[in-house]
Amino acid sequence: MPEPQTPPPIGAAPENEDFTHPWLISGIVSTLCFAVGFVLLYVTGWWSNLWQWADVTFIVYAAILTPVLLGFYCYGVYLALQKLFRKPRTER
Repeated sequence: MPEPQTPPPIGAAPENEDFTHPWLISGIVSTLCFAVGFVLLYVTGWWSNLWQWADVTFIVYAAILTPVLLGFYCYGVYLALQKLFRKPRTER
């Protein structure tokens, strides 16, 4: 009787692929978040208001976290609206 094949664990690298550099993925995600956050803060004018009293470290973290927090907020609103307007299931 052959042994059943188990799927690889979630997040496992495919054969002959090397995903041993999570810092690279983290750096790319942080850079993208910073770029989006900087644009959001600059376009809304918050960047100039923060620059008056905040140090550079705070502004960099604010620019990185802005799109992350905005994304979680939008996702939460989406889930709430989806739950609110979902049609009730009919029991069989």
